Amino acid sequence: MKSVIKMPFLLILLLFTSLSFASELSDQLQDIEQDQQDVTAEQVKLEAVKGEERLFMEDVVQRQNEDVRIILNEVVEKFGEQHAAEITPHIFAQITYLRQSIKLSQEELRTLVSENKNAKPSERAELNTLQQKQLDILDEHYVALAETLEWAVRLKIDVKQEVRLLKKEIRNRAEMLSNMIHFLTERQSDLKRRLNTAADDDKAVLTQELQKATDQANALVGNLEKTVQLMDRYKQSTSDYKQLIFSITGDITTDVFDLKVVTGLAGKWLESFQDWALANTPTLLMRLLLFAVIMFITRSIARLVRKAVQRSVTHSTMKFSVLMQEFFIGLSGKVVFVLGLMVGVSQLGVELGPLLAGFGVAGVVVGLALQDTLSNFASGVMILIYRPFDVDDFVDVAGGVRGKVSHMSLVSTTIKTIDHQRLIIPNNKIWGDTINNISAENYRRVDMLFGIGYGDDIRKAEKVLAEILEAHPAVMKEEGHEYMIKVHALGESSVDFAVRPWVRNEDYWDVYWDVTREVKLRFDEENISIPFPQRDVHIYQHENT
Repeated sequence: MKSVIKMPFLLILLLFTSLSFASELSDQLQDIEQDQQDVTAEQVKLEAVKGEERLFMEDVVQRQNEDVRIILNEVVEKFGEQHAAEITPHIFAQITYLRQSIKLSQEELRTLVSENKNAKPSERAELNTLQQKQLDILDEHYVALAETLEWAVRLKIDVKQEVRLLKKEIRNRAEMLSNMIHFLTERQSDLKRRLNTAADDDKAVLTQELQKATDQANALVGNLEKTVQLMDRYKQSTSDYKQLIFSITGDITTDVFDLKVVTGLAGKWLESFQDWALANTPTLLMRLLLFAVIMFITRSIARLVRKAVQRSVTHSTMKFSVLMQEFFIGLSGKVVFVLGLMVGVSQLGVELGPLLAGFGVAGVVVGLALQDTLSNFASGVMILIYRPFDVDDFVDVAGGVRGKVSHMSLVSTTIKTIDHQRLIIPNNKIWGDTINNISAENYRRVDMLFGIGYGDDIRKAEKVLAEILEAHPAVMKEEGHEYMIKVHALGESSVDFAVRPWVRNEDYWDVYWDVTREVKLRFDEENISIPFPQRDVHIYQHENT
């Protein structure tokens, strides 16, 4: 009984849904039809207006038609092939509208070109702007037409003739745009040649014309790119046009990696290089020869300047550090070389102004990429100025690296440790930490600590230690550098003596080791003990009462 009731209910629900969809489709198609009629009526008015007013009205009509197209696209997506019969008239109405728009734009474009030929120079700028805007509008019409034909194909509407016609038109349009771009690039080349030989009074006018030609060529390239995209959609040959676009814009896109495009570009570049080589080889050879002579002379002068600076800084009374000496010697040679290089490059015909500006931009980029290296360089400059140490100094730097400085540069410092390891330390690690120049002074104090037992005679120990220091020839005895022997501490296991003689830097370790050895020998002879750490343990026993 339940299934009998359920079946009619489902049929009624299905019928209601179908009627709802049909009603929705009918309402949308009616809206599309009414809006399309309004847009077409506005389109007719375009023939009666010109100039900026026409562009304004055309923009309004385009936006109105775009609203129609949005609704039509939703209908195609939602209802599709099942309702193709109802949608087909509206597809053809849109095709007819776009065809008429293309025709009107082409007629307006031809009118503008004709007016431009007879116009005054002051009027041509505005006419050129109107022409370019018409070209842009024409691009939009072709793109919209291609999209509309795709809707028709999806609905299985026969539009083969329209597709063939569109393919032919965009192919002809690409050829026309290509010819216009070639003409403008030739004009650019001619204007550049004239600029090289023109008088100063004429250069301003030629530069203005060159800029106009460049702007027009770039705008046409944009139109050609859109046309090429349409041609790619229909799998037409576009390699020649892509080569032209790349040769002007230089933009690297996926099209550049197409084999035909790469082959064509390589062939054109080779041909251009051959033409350039034939025309400029004799002049280039002379310039290269002059450049080589200038660089040879520059190298010889740089060598002489380096030697002169080296003699000056090494014999100077200012006592430059080794790092500063190397800095001035290297800088003098490099300055002469750079000046000679700039003179040589200018003889090759290279403009130094843009080149130096390029170096400035590159310097900013390199500076951002090499921040750590520049930090080391800045620290090296600070070390160069303040001279906290020099080559052959014994130092303790970078948080515990101890050894003799064997080499210094503006980026790093090389230290040879006591056990003969070579450590290269970035200068920012050194300058950013404590620097201890152990060999900065001529004299050093040797700090030693010796312990005796609590049962030994302190005075006797003091006397033995004094005899040891007095007997050593490297221990200084003059006034101001007297050695010191003091009871330093009463330790847990020993009475500790602080023994501190003064010595020259080069005698430090010899005195340290000799005195340590002699103390052991003399303490043994004098029966003075050197206790090791010990602890007394007292044990108490409790008897149970």
